[in-house]
Amino acid sequence: MDENNHKKNTQQSKLADSFVIGQPSSQKTSATQDYTLPKTKRYTLQQELGRGGMGVVYKAYDNILRQTVAVKIIQQCDARQIQRFLNECKAMAQLDHPNIIKFFEFGVEPKPYFTMEYIGGKTLKDVIRDKKLNYVSLMNLMIQICEALSYAHKHNIIHRDIKPENIMITADSKVKIMDFGLAKMFDVDDESLSKTGDIVGSIHYMPPEQIRGEVCGQSDIYAVGAVLYECLTYEKVFRGDSQVDIMYQIFEKTPTPPHKLNAKISPYLEAICLKCIEKNVSKRYKDFRELLREFRNLKNNKPILAKKYSFQLQATNFLKKHYHVLVGIIFCTMLLTIVWLLQADKNQREQKPRSRTINDTTKNHREQKPRSRTINDTTKNHREQKPRSRTINDTTPNRQKAEKHLAKGEQYRNQNMFKEAIVEYSQAIRLAGKGWHLYWKAYRSRGGAYSQENQHEEAFADYQKSLEYDPDNCYTVFARGILFQKVGDDEQALKDFSKAIELAESTLQRPEIMRDKGKTKIFIKGLLKILMSRAKIYMELKKFDLALVDFERYSKFAPKKPNVYYLQGMARKNLKHFGHAIRNFQKAISLGYRGKEKLNKEILSCKESLEKFINLATQAIEKSEKPQAQLYITRAKCYRQVQKFKKAIDDFNRAIALSPFTKKGRLYLDRADVYLSLREDKQALLDYKLIRKSYMKQLRAEQKEMVQLRIRNLEKRVQYNQK
Repeated sequence: MDENNHKKNTQQSKLADSFVIGQPSSQKTSATQDYTLPKTKRYTLQQELGRGGMGVVYKAYDNILRQTVAVKIIQQCDARQIQRFLNECKAMAQLDHPNIIKFFEFGVEPKPYFTMEYIGGKTLKDVIRDKKLNYVSLMNLMIQICEALSYAHKHNIIHRDIKPENIMITADSKVKIMDFGLAKMFDVDDESLSKTGDIVGSIHYMPPEQIRGEVCGQSDIYAVGAVLYECLTYEKVFRGDSQVDIMYQIFEKTPTPPHKLNAKISPYLEAICLKCIEKNVSKRYKDFRELLREFRNLKNNKPILAKKYSFQLQATNFLKKHYHVLVGIIFCTMLLTIVWLLQADKNQREQKPRSRTINDTTKNHREQKPRSRTINDTTKNHREQKPRSRTINDTTPNRQKAEKHLAKGEQYRNQNMFKEAIVEYSQAIRLAGKGWHLYWKAYRSRGGAYSQENQHEEAFADYQKSLEYDPDNCYTVFARGILFQKVGDDEQALKDFSKAIELAESTLQRPEIMRDKGKTKIFIKGLLKILMSRAKIYMELKKFDLALVDFERYSKFAPKKPNVYYLQGMARKNLKHFGHAIRNFQKAISLGYRGKEKLNKEILSCKESLEKFINLATQAIEKSEKPQAQLYITRAKCYRQVQKFKKAIDDFNRAIALSPFTKKGRLYLDRADVYLSLREDKQALLDYKLIRKSYMKQLRAEQKEMVQLRIRNLEKRVQYNQK
């Protein structure tokens, strides 16, 4: 063991010495000027291929093996970058797969470098930018990517940085996975955040657990799903002005379904994509073998896990599979039909002379019938048709007039000329007639005009009349709710707002609405208006928890509205959730909220409130004759929000000692989270293991999953640190 440690220390010392040769330049330098390998003279650098945060990749010629290679030379000089460089070498050295770049040689002089096979072609990023992906080629690419990563995972290597830039595509459409610089092996540090707090990896392709530092094999599945999403829509899953904004969306937002960005997308490929990028790890594919099987099944028109096949698609696939047989059957059927028709025509010609005699006999008999019957029938038909034609002639002009009166009423209403509008709406109602959509629409519009004129009884009567003909119209129900709110009946207003929200949501799920982007936008806009109205009533009634639910639903549809985050912050502040309130206010500022000074005062107020809570809790603890667990819990949570973690640990310790068994599970979970904030991995691991052993029944399903995941990752991290 001592000998191994000595060798390891010697190697690290040698690597550290090699890093003092030159500092990275801010300008692009010549390959031959700064990055030759004078001691071996083996490689002639020819061209810079790419440059990243850790190193530069060059196209080079191997003078010994007489072949073109790629050389990666490290740029940075800190120990962490050295470790990542070694990780990449170790990972690539273990992998030998046709869809993974081959590793050749590692060296340390004059700077650490390694060589790998040179691939001519484009990155997937280039292909996406050119928008040259079709369905078949995309399926083939995804199958190759999954084969490569399935192989890597089988060898206990998680890539952790899958993105279009790290996927090469050769001229013959062969995939090559590159850049294992962030790959995680079981004996390597497993942190997604560096000690400086910077995110290690590409934020657009990182799942929530990777941002938290909890990486598993399904993290790569999420990244592949994010890449697939970009291939399908030419947009990233989440877009934002900053990393913080994107991180927030990754944790809180639901991705836009790809078909809304590209209507031509296969619903089955979309379903696979969305299953890959589920926030909950357990809802994703369990491994790359399952995902690979899914892509192959879809390619071969077989059922997939992500979405059941429709009858229409099954029929289409059947037709494709048995096309030639069906064409033959159709041809034979047509041929037999033609033969039958020809034979029938021949038989008819033979029977004509025989039937002519019969016709001559009956002709005279028919001519002798009274001609007056024909005249009477004609007169009767004429009399019957008169009223019908009169109705048609009367209805059409009336409805046209009704439409004109309704349109004129809307014009008056938009100009705040409500009395004139009421007159026009009344004319529209008189002319429209029951059973026509314009009839109830005119009642609703007149109700709105009456409401503006403060003629509340007439307004209620018109809304009621409109709802008799169209009881499921969310706009009419919402309008009546506004009227209830206006007359001070908040309870009835809330009932109408809630019903209007249900109606709007069910309407949005109707296929004809979902297919029409214009109608979808209109209904979402209406839904947001209703949500905001209900939330504001909840705020007035001091039902802040219910208001918060509506504000959060609103922000899912409109994530860029700063005012919504301000209102969320106010609701949370009133609920005494000061830490969350501060984050909401900061989000509103980042989105350009106009009252920045007001929000800064709110943030300061929240921080002062936290300190005040700490002081009050301290006083209560000191005055209490008997120690109370809840007081320590309250103070511990406040300490955590102001980042006084050690004091939070002390209070959680006291609370755990004072609490009954049924309450301890959640407290151990809170304490473990604080240990993680302090980077005390061993203590956090002990708490999570204790929870797994004795308190799992006290936790929710997602908390249980989180505990299991953190135990796995912390065990690996602690094991590595001990080595």
